[in-house]
Amino acid sequence: MANNVELGGGSELIITRRTDKGTSTKIFGSREYQRYYRQKPHPSPANNVAIAVALASTTVQTREHMVRMKVINEMNRTRVEAMRTRVGMKNNIIRNLPRNVPY
Repeated sequence: MANNVELGGGSELIITRRTDKGTSTKIFGSREYQRYYRQKPHPSPANNVAIAVALASTTVQTREHMVRMKVINEMNRTRVEAMRTRVGMKNNIIRNLPRNVPY
């Protein structure tokens, strides 16, 4: 069991902890400051593949939900457009004029 503390590029503090079960690494610094300063964080290490796979599996499950929501939104849009046209006919308003026509 050994611990290691290093200074990374910029304002990063890298703490490495080795145990019987494996090695864990914590990086403190630029990712935490991202909220306050606009900067692009360095790429995540390759051992986060399991997290990415878990997130991808949840997005596959919600794909049906996304398709259903797109259909519902399109139906609502056509319904609103029909109502807007009906009110426009009543009030004699033309909505789809070019931008350079002010009336």
